[in-house]
Amino acid sequence: WILKRSSGAVVEWKAGVRNGEQQNSPLLSDQDLQILHTRLGQVEQLFGWPPDMEWAEQGGTFSVLQARPITSGQSVLQSDTRSWYLTLRPKLPQLRQLAETVSKTLIPELEHLGHQWATQKIETLDDSRLADCMEERRSSLNAWREIYKKDFIPLAHGVRYLGAYYNDAIQPRDPYEFMLLLKGQNFLASRRNAALEHLAQQVQNVPLLKRTLKESAMSVSNKSSENWEALQQHIMDIQGGPEFLKNFERFLSTFMDTAYHGERLLNRPDSLFNLLCQVGTLAIQRPPQNEHNQQTTVMALQQRLIAAVGTPRQEEAGEVIAIGQLSWRLRDDDNILLGRLESQFLRALQLGAKRLRETGRLTGRHPGEKETPRIAQILRDPQHGPIHIDEEAPKPCLSPLPVNEKPRQLIGQPASPGLAEGQACVVNGIEEFRNFQQGDILVCESIQPTMTHLVLLASAVVEQRGGMLIHGAIIARELGIPCVNGIAYATRLIGNGDQLMVDGHLGIVTVGATDFELERLALTQEP
Repeated sequence: WILKRSSGAVVEWKAGVRNGEQQNSPLLSDQDLQILHTRLGQVEQLFGWPPDMEWAEQGGTFSVLQARPITSGQSVLQSDTRSWYLTLRPKLPQLRQLAETVSKTLIPELEHLGHQWATQKIETLDDSRLADCMEERRSSLNAWREIYKKDFIPLAHGVRYLGAYYNDAIQPRDPYEFMLLLKGQNFLASRRNAALEHLAQQVQNVPLLKRTLKESAMSVSNKSSENWEALQQHIMDIQGGPEFLKNFERFLSTFMDTAYHGERLLNRPDSLFNLLCQVGTLAIQRPPQNEHNQQTTVMALQQRLIAAVGTPRQEEAGEVIAIGQLSWRLRDDDNILLGRLESQFLRALQLGAKRLRETGRLTGRHPGEKETPRIAQILRDPQHGPIHIDEEAPKPCLSPLPVNEKPRQLIGQPASPGLAEGQACVVNGIEEFRNFQQGDILVCESIQPTMTHLVLLASAVVEQRGGMLIHGAIIARELGIPCVNGIAYATRLIGNGDQLMVDGHLGIVTVGATDFELERLALTQEP
């Protein structure tokens, strides 16, 4: 049925087909349709969004089973791009062309530009040329963001295409068995995490160095470059400190020249200190991975797929596997490379702001990307008066609950199986990186490649963004920890330190002590 939204009048009805026979009489009466139309209106009025509703009827009584927001069509939020994502369904010829363009042209260009910007001595530029540099970098960064949307994001669907292709041919019991074909990819993030673990083991071997980094991580004042310089001098006096500093500086320049939520990770080495003190212990405890067994599994699955599709489609199957593996690797790498461009743009912007502050022409908070034209204008005009950048107004809270209320259970998608209990650590920016403790449950909008090193310590992952093939879900499955995603307002409904139980089998996050724990506490308090 198609009903008129305003009145519920029937606009169109098509007969259903059951057991191969067309049903010539409607299943529902006009009265039934009016009841359902009324229920839909009530649900929409209650929650404030058009519902996708499941219902059942028994003995003339209609029951609503569940309702969720309709995720297609025009979103009420301009920043919500889900409807655009849902239109992306590239076929094999388009994926083939994208793989060729991205891997052989765009990624090399992105790498070259990032290296070029990083090695340019912008500190020697005069104010006018620095202003030009800032604006050129911002323009180029925005152009690459458009390329990312046009080419990189559609190519990422190579993984989804591989999954559908594999499942159609094999029909495995586990619909995510195809993910084993993606094991062993040489990610930038994997190389970063391996280097981080090597550094962390160095820290474990020098107790005084570990204590120094831990104390610095706990200090709220150790965020400025001056404090970092003072800490470097202190570390130089520790046995083994000079070697650690040399390796740490190399690690920062190689892997951390990127941005997260508009802030350079290079400017916040303190965000890694707490992590370094814990990852080393984790690396010692974790059994080494058997790369030979991984390669054997991948080869066995490849042969299984080729056998299932038959000899005539052998070349096609090999191409689908290759594109899936490439798209999965580049979906990670392109984020990091684009983050490097943003970091190098911010480097120029921050240098310009620093010069203006030193001459008394800039006060207030640090300028963000949108202040680039103003900063450039003042740099070019020595006679321009001082300006003040106000603090940004806090974003309105869109939480569906009052501030003083807490949910008991949150329902999302079961993205990685398992059960875990622990304290929530809500990560909205770099500042929260250094608060993360081993065993915490990582709560965030979505896992970004620039923050996957945090997942090494997590006991579970909870994300606002949904999907079985998004970054957080796949990494959680690789590490064998539960993940529930697609929980609207998760970072607002869950607070730092909240006790959580994450059920990755059912997609349920319980906030507060579990029923068993509440019962135990009640028993212990009885006289």
